[in-house]
Amino acid sequence: MSGPEGPSRAAGKHTEPVVTYVIDRNIIFQCLRVWMPFLRVFRPPGHSESYVLSREELSAKIEETLRLGGTQVLLQGGHHPHLPLSFL
Repeated sequence: MSGPEGPSRAAGKHTEPVVTYVIDRNIIFQCLRVWMPFLRVFRPPGHSESYVLSREELSAKIEETLRLGGTQVLLQGGHHPHLPLSFL
C-alpha cells in the first residue's frame, strides 16, 4: 500500500506498529537485444547507443545501492546474442 491512505489501511490489518520496506534498484546491464522494441532501452545490434556495463561499472552501481540503504538489486538486460550466461 502506498500513498496517503497506506498507513491507515495497514494499521487496520496489523496489530504491531511496524512498517518495513524493500528498497531496490533495477540495473540494466546491457541494452542490446535481438528483438524487444517495446522496451525503452532496446537498441538493435550495431546501434551507436548500445552498451554493456563492465563488471566494474556493475559493481559500482551495486555498491552505490548498498550505500544508499538499498536491500535488493534486480539485474535486467534480456538475452544478449553474444554474451554467455557466465558473464554475470
